[in-house]
Amino acid sequence: MKIYHFLLFLFLYSCSNQTKTSNTNISKDTNHVQSKNKWVERSYLIGKQFYKVYTPGWEGANGAIGDAYLFKATNDSSLLQRYLYQYDLKQMNNGTWVDDRAWICLAELYWWEFSGRKQMQWIDDAKVRYLEARKEGRLSSHEGFW
Repeated sequence: MKIYHFLLFLFLYSCSNQTKTSNTNISKDTNHVQSKNKWVERSYLIGKQFYKVYTPGWEGANGAIGDAYLFKATNDSSLLQRYLYQYDLKQMNNGTWVDDRAWICLAELYWWEFSGRKQMQWIDDAKVRYLEARKEGRLSSHEGFW
């Protein structure tokens, strides 16, 4: 039983040590205002790694959804600019599966909602993607649930 306590202690110590260093090792090339919330900072660091391997399909859409929630929490305009220009949601690939298209539409709807419902180009693009999938007969029998 003592070995388990020792292992638990080591695990908890290493986790707390990692948390302490993760707040101070923020890269200088990020263009966001540092948050005192360690989880927000962790999200930025994960995002930095994500964009090294970014693909403009469903993986990119999932990253966009995560960034939309981060934008909602921080109101960091650099995140909004990223999806308006650098990783334009409208330019994402539909992919081979209808699910790919659905994830992109979902990302566009989250960004539209969280950015104040001002970016109507995302709604227009999601509508086109949906109508194309419908025309191709790719929706489920419960229309709306791709």
